[in-house]
Amino acid sequence: MKPIQDKYPIFEANQVLTSRHLNEVFDYLNEQERLTRANLIGIGIECGLEIRLETNGSDQTIHLSKGCGVSSAGYILIEPEDLALVSYQKYTLPLDVDYPQFKYDSAGDSVQYQLWELFPAGEPNTILLGKLNKFLDDKVVILFLELKNEGLRNCSPNNCDDKGNEVTATVKPLLIEIGNLEKMIAKANKLGTEYTATDLESALLSRMKLPDLRLPRYNVPNTAPISSNDVLAAFHAVFQNNKLATNTGDALTATYKAFMPLVIETFPSDPFVDFDKNFGFLDGIPTSTSQVRFLPYYLDFFDDLIQAYDEFRWKAAGLMCACCPPEELFPRHLMLGLPDPGLVTSPGIYRHDFLSSPA
Repeated sequence: MKPIQDKYPIFEANQVLTSRHLNEVFDYLNEQERLTRANLIGIGIECGLEIRLETNGSDQTIHLSKGCGVSSAGYILIEPEDLALVSYQKYTLPLDVDYPQFKYDSAGDSVQYQLWELFPAGEPNTILLGKLNKFLDDKVVILFLELKNEGLRNCSPNNCDDKGNEVTATVKPLLIEIGNLEKMIAKANKLGTEYTATDLESALLSRMKLPDLRLPRYNVPNTAPISSNDVLAAFHAVFQNNKLATNTGDALTATYKAFMPLVIETFPSDPFVDFDKNFGFLDGIPTSTSQVRFLPYYLDFFDDLIQAYDEFRWKAAGLMCACCPPEELFPRHLMLGLPDPGLVTSPGIYRHDFLSSPA
C-alpha cells in the first residue's frame, strides 16, 4: 500500500475552519492507520472466519465462525460472533461509494458482477439456500466492507442547517460466482482475465520457482498388456518417458534451496543430493530383476512423494511475507472460501490466508 495523503493542516488561533481542513486531517490519519496495518502487520485473514456447509435434507446452512482480517487497503474486517446463514438475496453496491473491484467493463460501461448477500434466519424477503438445487456449487463466500455515504440534512420549518454527511461501515457476507472471482483475482495480479484457477495457482508457484509435478497415468494410451513383462514395461514407461525420477529430484532440491533458511538447523545440507543416485535407474534401464519387480511399488512411492511435495510447497507459501503489498489486491473484501471445497481441485486459492509483513 502506497501513501497518498502527503500533507495535513496546522490549525492556528482565529483561523477560519472549513470542511476541507477537517477532512484533510481525517484522511491523513485514516491513511496512516491503514498503512500501519497493511505494511507493518500484514493482510488477509488473521484468525477465524472459517466456513462450513451443513445440509439437512433440502435445508442448507453456511456456518461462519467469528474472526477478523485486514484488507490490502488496511481496512479491518471483524465478525464478532459466529453466524448461521440460511438465506440470501441479490446485492447491489451503494452508488455513493464505489468499489471497482466488483465491476467489469462491458462495451465501455462499468457493470457490477452478480452478488448475493447472506442472512441468518428471520430475515424477510429472502430465499432459502436450499431452495435452488446446486445453487452453492459454483459460489465463493466473501466478506465485504460496505461504505455507505448518507446525508444528514433534514429540513424542518424551524431549522434547515446542513449537518453534513455520515459514512456507515458495515461488514457483509456475500456470495460470488467462481468464474467472476477468478477474473477479479487475475485482474488484481495483472495476469489477464482469460486465466483460470489452475493458471493462477501456477502463477503463484512460479514466483517461488518451484515446478508443478503431476504423476503420469499408468498405461495411457492403452498398450493392451498381456504378460507380466508387458505390465512391468508399462510401469517402467511412466518413469522413462517422463523422466519422473529426475524431475522429482530436481524439484525437491529446488524446494530445499527455496526454504533453506527455515530448515537449515535440521538439514544443514541438501538431503536430496543422492536422490538421482538412488532412483535415477527408473528413468533409464534397470540393472537387476529386483528393480524391475518392484516398479509398481516405486510408482506408488513417487505418488506419495509428489503429494507430500505439493502439500509442503502450499504450506510453505503461507510462510511467505510481503513488503508493501499492492492496495488493489482486495481493498475492502476478503475471500473466505467455498461452501463445499471438495468440488474444486484447488480450493486454497479462494481464501485470503494471512500474508504477514517482514517487519
